Formats: sequence, C-alpha cells, structure tokens
Amino acid sequence: MARRIRLFVVDPDPDVRAAIAGLARAEPRLEVAGTAGSLEEAAAAAAQAPADVALVAVDRVADADALAGAAIPILAYGREAQPDVMRRAMAAGARDFLVWPFTASGLLQALAEIEAAAPRDPAAGPVAVLSARGGCGRSSLALNLAVLLARRLEEEVALVDLDLDAGSLAPYAGVKAPATVADLVRLGAAVDSDALRQAAARVAGVPVRLFASPSEPGTWAATPAQALRGVVERIDMAFAASLLDLPVVFDERLAAVLDACGRVVFVTPAEVAALVPAARWLRRLTEAGWSGERLSVVCNRTHPEMKLPPQAVAEALGVAHVIQVPFDEAAALAAQNGQPAAARRSPTPFVRALEPLLRALVPQAEGRAAGPARAALPQAADVPRGLGPALPW
Repeated sequence: MARRIRLFVVDPDPDVRAAIAGLARAEPRLEVAGTAGSLEEAAAAAAQAPADVALVAVDRVADADALAGAAIPILAYGREAQPDVMRRAMAAGARDFLVWPFTASGLLQALAEIEAAAPRDPAAGPVAVLSARGGCGRSSLALNLAVLLARRLEEEVALVDLDLDAGSLAPYAGVKAPATVADLVRLGAAVDSDALRQAAARVAGVPVRLFASPSEPGTWAATPAQALRGVVERIDMAFAASLLDLPVVFDERLAAVLDACGRVVFVTPAEVAALVPAARWLRRLTEAGWSGERLSVVCNRTHPEMKLPPQAVAEALGVAHVIQVPFDEAAALAAQNGQPAAARRSPTPFVRALEPLLRALVPQAEGRAAGPARAALPQAADVPRGLGPALPW
C-alpha cells in the first residue's frame, strides 16, 4: 500500500530549493522532509528529518559520501542533460538524473524507477481481492472496503476493476469512467500520474477513484501479463493506496498481478458447497507464500441459519480464522442503486463487519518499500477444472 515519499532537497540556490519544495508539496504522493544547501547539512539533519530520497543538484552530488551513513538514495538533477554531467552524477552514486525544471509527474516517474530497483518489502503494494467463484459479493465488498480505507487514510484511494471480461464496479459505484484498464494497458509507460488520475472516475461523495473494466469477453486473455502488472504498479504509485478486484481465473496474469501486491483479501460465500473450491484456492495461495497477516479470509453474506461456527469454517478452509460478514439487504440494495453502503452516514451491519479487515489493512499504509518479486505460483493439481483456463506452470 502506498504512502507519501519523503524528499530531502539539496541545492545551493535557495530559490530553486523553494521551487522544488513547492512542487513536491502540491503533489499528494510527495512530502518534503527538509531542504539544505549542501549534503553535509542534509546529513546532519537526516536523524531529525528522515527521508526516503535525497533530491540533489548535480554540482553537489560529488559530496555524496556525506550521506553514506544515512543510506538515502540520491536522485540528481541539473539544467542540462549532457552525457558527461550525467556520467559524473551516476559515478558519484546518483540513481537517476532529471533536467530542471521538471514536473511532479516526471519526478514521480523517476522515483518509481528508483523504487523498482530497490529491495522490496513483501507487505507493500496493492490489496488484491480474490474469490474462487463469482456471485459471492467480492466486487461490492472491494468497493465498500475502498471507501472505508480512503476515509481512514484521509486520502484518495484507487479501486481497480481487473475483471476485464465482466467487471461490475462502475455500475456499483454509480459512475461512467472516461477510460478503462484496457486503455491504460495499450498506452503503457506513456501514462504518467496526471494522466492516470484523469482516466479514473471519481466516486461521488467519497475519496475513491475507480479504474473501470472494459467488460468485454476475451480482454483478460488478450492482455499481456507484465503490461497488466505495470499498470497496477503505476496506479499504486500515484495514490495513497490501491485495491484490485480480480477475476476468477488462476493463470499467469493473476500470478503477475499478485507478484506486485502486498496483501490478499479472499472472499468466499457463506455456503458449505463453496468451501471446497475456496479451500483449494487458499492452498494455492499458501503455497505461494500468502499467509499470516498478509492474507485475510472473509466469509461473506452469512445468514443466521448457517450452522457452521466461524472456527469450523476456518478449519475447513485451512486458515487460522475468518472474518464473517452478514447478509445485509440494505447494502445489497445500495450496490444495485450505484451507492456504496459505506458512503452512508449510518453504517449498516455489513459495513460494521468490515472493521476488523480495515484495521488489518491500515497499518500497511505506513510502510511502503519495494521488495523482490515472489516466485510464480507453483503447480497444484488439486485446483478443480472449471475455475479458469489451463495453468501454464
């Protein structure tokens, strides 16, 4: 889950320092930890104002040893992109080079590339919402969870409908998106943070931006796995947090997307017959390293007459515990009318039941670092036919 990137600006010119600090403060994804005229000043202030990246004028990069103890990545900048200037900056330890004046989008893109090359924290990244079958309320739960998370963080959250063949989040949220996830995949790296925000639909009354599904059969299978992952990573970089509503397909595309995620929320219906396929999917996730605090299991739409207690459901699924969410007619009607239940002033039983899940997700917003990609999901012969196309591994 994303957080603000803290910058320390180092430039001998106070006007340039002020301009860069102002540019950073105007971008929600950036935060200014401090400014200084030299790297020595920056190193002295690092203990009091910890930063993620030092943004350093090229004529000060030669003193990069001053920041060695702080272990802060350096992003150099200068007024000209001359090869010898860039080589000197890189030789002194800079990770990348920008030409000043630059835009907030250009700065974020350079920071994203630095982050991609850094060791990853496996708990960082988007929240993936999965299920072993359709019709269990996965999309409605993802929408309401995004609303609650955005309000808790007091920042905009991205909700991405990756059910490219049959997504339903746009009507649930009551919006018409200007572009779809498929459009973003086609544009690729040409889409910067500003363009991403313009492509998302604002959900009325809540700080959530929706990236809609094209809802065209065959789109998922026609989308390259790494291109899909690239869009997911750029969206997560542009927002305080992101949630992904994924299709019921176990293939290389799902593996690529999960490889960029920090947490998984697995949703299953409150039906005995649904527990068998759910247990098989959860076994696959566990074998791929998804367990403990990084995996939350939600038993959705439970009814009073359901005879299995929560612990029995957890044992059947092979997990430590499950979060039970009751069937809530008001929440179901809200989704049908394009009004998220979580956007209402008075929480319904459905919304109140999501609080344990929300508490599990929010701490992750405080620690974003990138981490080594997990291995592809291993082969598991016990996944029943009919859950998705043939597996490639």
